[in-house]
Amino acid sequence: MHLNARAPRATVEKTQWRIPWDLKVADIMEMYPVPRDAELNFFRGFSPWSWLSKVVSGELILTGAMVKFTRREAFLEQRRKV
Repeated sequence: MHLNARAPRATVEKTQWRIPWDLKVADIMEMYPVPRDAELNFFRGFSPWSWLSKVVSGELILTGAMVKFTRREAFLEQRRKV
């Protein structure tokens, strides 16, 4: 992978620290433009939290947790029988 541009507040050192392999860095580093408000609003429109209310999203999280808990309990019960 080759790094040839970075975000305005990002540093090459921070980027290299987060990547677990040797990163090739360009001699001349370009800067990504700061996103405009219209661009940020466009991308925020795709956020799942933008169309779900807190109540609905909370219920989905709890339902998912309960499913995982039930599966874990069934798994542990099977292991106890063995």
